[in-house]
Amino acid sequence: MESQPDRRLPGSSTPGPQTAAAEGQRPPETNGGPAGPKVVEPPPGAPPPQPAPDERVRTLSTFHRVMGRPESASIAGAILVFVVFALAAGDSGMFALDGVINWSVVSAYLGIVATGACLLMIAGEFDLSLGSMIGFTGMMAAIPPLFFGWPVWLSMLLALACALFIGWVNGTLVVKTGLPSFIVTLGFLFILRGLTLALSIIFANRTIVSGIGDLAAQDPVVRFLFSGTFANELFTWAETRLDRHPRRREAAGSRIPRSSSGGRSSPLPRRIGSRTPASATGSSPSAATPTPRRTWASRCAA
Repeated sequence: MESQPDRRLPGSSTPGPQTAAAEGQRPPETNGGPAGPKVVEPPPGAPPPQPAPDERVRTLSTFHRVMGRPESASIAGAILVFVVFALAAGDSGMFALDGVINWSVVSAYLGIVATGACLLMIAGEFDLSLGSMIGFTGMMAAIPPLFFGWPVWLSMLLALACALFIGWVNGTLVVKTGLPSFIVTLGFLFILRGLTLALSIIFANRTIVSGIGDLAAQDPVVRFLFSGTFANELFTWAETRLDRHPRRREAAGSRIPRSSSGGRSSPLPRRIGSRTPASATGSSPSAATPTPRRTWASRCAA
C-alpha cells in the first residue's frame, strides 16, 4: 500500500485540503487568511466556561436598586419631611391628636389635587392651570347660590362639570394638535384667571365673593355630606392610652388643660355648636357667650 505524501501548506503545520480530505477531516475554512484557533470541546460533565466579565457593566447594591424606583424616592421624601418636622417642631403639639387632625384636614384636599397632578407627571405631561382651576371652580360654586338662588349642591355639580369640561379641552388640544401640555395649560392658566377676576367683579363688584359658607350650612345635602363626627371611638381609645402613659403624652407634645375643679378636660375638639365653659374663660356662667354653629362646609369655605 502506497503512503500518501504529506501535502501540508508551506511554513504551516495545518494539513492541506487534499491531506485533510484523505484523512476524512473537513478542511479548515481560511477565507484566504490564516486558519483560526482550534476550538477545544470541554470534557463531558465539566461545568460550562464562564464568559469574561464586561468592564462596562456595574453591579448595583440592593439600596441603589430600591432607590432607583420612582415610588421609593417619593416615600423617602415623605419620610424626610416628617423627620424634619419631628426634630424642629416635635414639642409644639404637631403630632398630638388635635395637631394631627388640624394638618390632616388641610392636607386632605391638597392630596386629592396632587393625585391628579401626579398622574399627569407619570404620563410625562404637566398642568400649569391647576391653581387657576381651583379659583375658577370655587367661583362657579359660589356665584349661582348667592346671586341666582341655586341650591349649594347643584352649584357644586356645576363646578365639577366645568372642571371636567376644561380638562377635556386641555387633553384634546394636546392630543390633536401635538402641542406640549406646558404651552396649552399655560394658556388656560391666564384664561381661567381672567374669567375668575371678571366674574367676581361683574357680580360682586370686588375680587372676593363671600357668604357661601352660611348658605352651605343651611343646605341639607351639604350638611349631610360634610358634617358629623368620624372615628370618635378611635380617638377616645387613643386618648385613654395617652392617659395611662404620662411620659408618652408629654413626648407627643399634648398640653391638656385642667379645669378649676381639678378634673381634666378633653383634648378632642369640641363638637360644632358647643358652648364655651365658664371655667375656661374665667368669667361667670351668665357672661359665657355661645359659639356660632358652623359646619365643616362653612369652615372649608371660609
